[in-house]
Amino acid sequence: SRGWTVRRSKPSAGPSPNSGPPVESPPDLLRLPPLPRAFYERPTEEVARDLLGKILLRHHDGRPHAGRIVEVEAYLGAHDLACHSARGKTPRTAVMFGPGGRAYVYMIYGMYHCLNVVTEPEGSPCAVLIRALEPLAPLPGSVSGPGRLCRTLAIDRSLTGPGGRAYVYMIYGMYHCLN
Repeated sequence: SRGWTVRRSKPSAGPSPNSGPPVESPPDLLRLPPLPRAFYERPTEEVARDLLGKILLRHHDGRPHAGRIVEVEAYLGAHDLACHSARGKTPRTAVMFGPGGRAYVYMIYGMYHCLNVVTEPEGSPCAVLIRALEPLAPLPGSVSGPGRLCRTLAIDRSLTGPGGRAYVYMIYGMYHCLN
């Protein structure tokens, strides 16, 4: 696996030239179209780097919770022994063998959920773990660390795969969101 982090020593002075139009508030995020599957059906390391700076959105309890993705970790398939798919296809990992763009949520230590986004074309079981966010507005808990992020955004295994209620969104071509 390979990890990437975006660290900011001070608040941004404004949008970067590549950031697109500013986002007014988390409710504005709810009106945007999904990211295309093609975004995810690329090499996992490219997807991981491109997710940095995107927005993860979770609509829960009647309100949106959003944060900018600042830390990710790429899991590179069957040859990556840290990747869940390294031991082959199981009921737990079956979603990783499907098309890119689906959520893969699993539990660790019997108490923490972790959110991954499946990458690469169907049959290539790779994913990117979303490790930390920078909140866009006050959130009810910490989003630093994959377990705290999922607890704060109420992300659990019910959001996994095609039968879950996981959707991927794009905002001005550059943000990743889960509703």
